[in-house]
Parts: sequence; C-alpha cells; structure tokens
Amino acid sequence: MPEDDASLGAFLERLAASQLGEELERREEIARERMREHMRQMNETDRTDAENSAFEQIGSSRLYDGQTIGCGTRSNPHRAHNDSYCSICRERGEWSDYHELTGGKDVYYAGKKAEVICPSCIEQYTRKCGNCGSYVVGNMPVVKTKVVNNGERTEICGDCFNKLLRTHNISQCRRSGMYTTADEGLWLGDNFFHEDYADELTPRELTMRYNYKPDMPVFVNSLADRSTDGPKTRATRYVGLEIEVDCGDRNAFMRDTWQKARKLEYDNLFYFMHDGSLSDAGIEITTAPIEIGCALHEYPFDFLAEQAKLFGMRSHNTKTCGLHTHFSKASLDGGDLTLAKLLLLFDKFYNELCRFGRRMSKSQAQHWCDRPNANILKTDRGNRLSEKMERSGYNHYKAVNLSPRTTVEFRLWKGTTNPNTLRATVDFMNALITICDTTALPELYDYTWPDLMRKIVPMVQLEKTLEYIATRGLLKEF
Repeated sequence: MPEDDASLGAFLERLAASQLGEELERREEIARERMREHMRQMNETDRTDAENSAFEQIGSSRLYDGQTIGCGTRSNPHRAHNDSYCSICRERGEWSDYHELTGGKDVYYAGKKAEVICPSCIEQYTRKCGNCGSYVVGNMPVVKTKVVNNGERTEICGDCFNKLLRTHNISQCRRSGMYTTADEGLWLGDNFFHEDYADELTPRELTMRYNYKPDMPVFVNSLADRSTDGPKTRATRYVGLEIEVDCGDRNAFMRDTWQKARKLEYDNLFYFMHDGSLSDAGIEITTAPIEIGCALHEYPFDFLAEQAKLFGMRSHNTKTCGLHTHFSKASLDGGDLTLAKLLLLFDKFYNELCRFGRRMSKSQAQHWCDRPNANILKTDRGNRLSEKMERSGYNHYKAVNLSPRTTVEFRLWKGTTNPNTLRATVDFMNALITICDTTALPELYDYTWPDLMRKIVPMVQLEKTLEYIATRGLLKEF
C-alpha cells in the first residue's frame, strides 16, 4: 500500500475508534441519567416552602461539603430486593441494598424526609435529632429551652425546629448560638442572651452603641409597674436621663452594677451606652423613660450613686461629663408652641440656668450646650416661629435640642450622680415645662427671673428642690 494510503487508513481507524468511544460514553451517560431519574421519582418530597425558608435561616451545610466519601458495600444494583438505595453511596456510585443494610430507618436531611442511607453512612455522616429521634445529614440548630428535652442543650432537626418557631417566641443567644424562648433569656440592645450567661456578660456585651434606641422601651410608671406597651396615657409625662461618669474602674463598675441590678430587679431600669466625648474609663448610664412621680420618689438613683462611688466613677468633678434630661413631647399640651417658649426662656435666662446646672465654665457651656439664640419675639406666630425653631432648636450642641423625634433634650446641666441633684433637676424642669404649657408667649416674654421663680416655687414637688435652688443663689431676688 502506498505511504499516503497507509496514512489515510490509519487516520480512518483512529476516527472510527474515537466516534465509537464517544458513542459509548453517550450511551453510558443516558443510562446513568435514566437511573438517577428513576431514583428521584421514588423519593417522596414532603418539605414545604416554609420549612425551606426556616432551614436556610439556621444555616445548613451541603450534604458532603467537598469531603471524600467512601462507605457501604459496593454492590450491583440489580441484586437489590427493591429500588431504594443509600443516597450517599448512590451519589458516589457505591450501591447498597437498603433493606439489607438499614432495617428500614428513614433519614432526614434539611428538614425533609430524604433518601434512605446505609448504617455506615449513618454512623459517619449523620446526627440524631434529640427531640424526635430522626437522623439528620448536615448541621442542626441547638436549642436550650424548657419546652424541649427538659431544658437540656439539644440538637433538633429542621421539622422540630419549625414546629418550635410556630408555637413559641424563639431567639438566638449571641454568646452561645443556642435558641431559646424569649422568657428564658434577655435582650440587651440588639443582642439576645440565654439566662445562663446573664450574670457573666462582659463590659463590651453590656455596652450599647452610641445613639442606641430600644425598639420596645420599658416605660417605668412605678417600680411595680413597668410596661413595654408605651406610655400609660398621652398626657403622662416621662423623663429619661443620660448620666455620664468617668475616671474610675469602668469595667468593674459595669460588671458589679449589672449583677447587683439583676438581683434587685433593676436591670431593665437603665443600660450602659458608649459616648465618644468621654475617656476610655467613661460610660453613659441611660435610664428608661420614667414617669415624673416615680423619678422623684422611687427611682433608685441612690443605688447608681453608691455604685459609682464604690468604683471611683466621677461625674461632677470632671471636665468630660454632662447630664442630659429628655422629656416626652407627647405630654406637651401646647406642642410646638410650648417648645418655642422653652427656647425663649433658655435664651432669656441662660446665665441663671447655667448657675442652676452648675455650668461655671463659660467655654465648656458654649461648646457643649450653647445658648439657643432663637431670637423669639412676643409677636411671633405660625411660620415665623417655626422658622426660628428650625434654625436654632435642631442642634445637638445647643442647651435645648429639639432633634429627637419623641423627646425634647435639655443639655445645660453639668454631670452628677448626686440623687438629690438629679431629682431637683427633674422637678425644676417639670415645673418649667408646665409653665410654658400654660402661659401665653407675650406674658412669658415680659418675665423677669423673680417672676419666673414666683411661678416655679409653688409648683415644685420636693423640699430638696427648693434647697438646691437656694444653694445656687437663685432665690435672692425672689
């Protein structure tokens, strides 16, 4: 045969062999696909969309996660008494007779009654649900609640977890990752902790981010009446205090105060919040909204003062600390007009109010709580008042800050932990707000300081408040 013909013949032989190989591979793939389809049709699927969603939330891993799997007995599938085979072995091409090897046990995967699985794979790749006894391939949520397994730490399958979600208010512990019912733990800011860890929380876990606002604040009507359902009535006036402390053993103060507060059932009366204006040794104590009568007669300011003293935390005798008081806007009968009158009085009597608030440093006062400079006149009405309020009242560094959505903030006061001073400040400001609510703007515009004192003195509720005003030298002319 000529050389060219021989080359052509060899080429045709190679081509035929290649085509035959491709055809054989194609037929084998068709056969494998038919077998897979047959197996898929045999497996019942009872997983709902809700279960899918819930399982995704608990973070299941994939079936194998890239691990090399070899288990069971390599077997010819045609030997089986029926067409059910171990799902893991099948995926690996290692066929096992289900009835011979598993004794008819069902195995759950991802909240679904899944393909059966052989004993070897059960031992190596599954966990057992601590609630219903099903086998699960992959991760399971861990729960610790009295309603499952007598409160023991337990892994449960997706089906049991979904039933738990439907019947109880379930939250996940930030510290341990375990799920539990809301009444077996506590929320601190955006984080939930199981009750087992409540007394072990670190200062970092106890500290709320700056400007944190609880979604469901506790309204303290009295120590025996604390509600997350909102104010008792629209007219009920509440006050919230931001008490800044610094210069002591911050971490020990926070841990000890928290632990004692839990024992005394004070733990939902306040929380700790980060404040960048303080040193690394400082922290802000933010109270819950307190009804005025409770703030003056019941609220445990003495407890906070004792704790601060115990750990060297100071407030008045620092260059960093202030006291900010928030009063509820909803309780103001005059609404925006009352707020405008408050701006007027803080402009008109700024120096006297600085003395009341122990702000003796003019430079500090101007930096942290400057005069509003609203320039409100006795003839101002409507849009003119609104424009002046907008220009001068919505400022975080003014003595009166109207920016908060539900409160008006008074920032003029120097820091303190003295219970009598805290109560006197609340008492005085409650009286001042009531005067602004009930007195016409032109009349307030003409007030002198003695005129204002003649109105305030009969309205304050505590004798200690009058003593405090007198010690600040504010009753001499009166």
